[in-house]
Amino acid sequence: MNTAVDALRAIDDHSLANVLETIAYQLRIEAKGNSGIILSEFFHGMFQSVKDVDRIEPCDFAKALTSGKEAAYCALTEPKEGTILLKRK
Repeated sequence: MNTAVDALRAIDDHSLANVLETIAYQLRIEAKGNSGIILSEFFHGMFQSVKDVDRIEPCDFAKALTSGKEAAYCALTEPKEGTILLKRK
């Protein structure tokens, strides 16, 4: 995560889409174990949801969170609750 923070300090475009893309990319490069991959997929899913949105509204952010959750679960062949995955009931 420190690498992602350092990368964020180095970018000029601080739009939400660019921030999410930068975080997802850096987390994927530095991923250690399943949790690292799941976290990078979560941010990548969020990025995919907002990459073409000029102005982020609260409903867009909520959709981005849902997209991130779906991407994280899709990254696993047999997702199970525990560690970093949580299921809303």
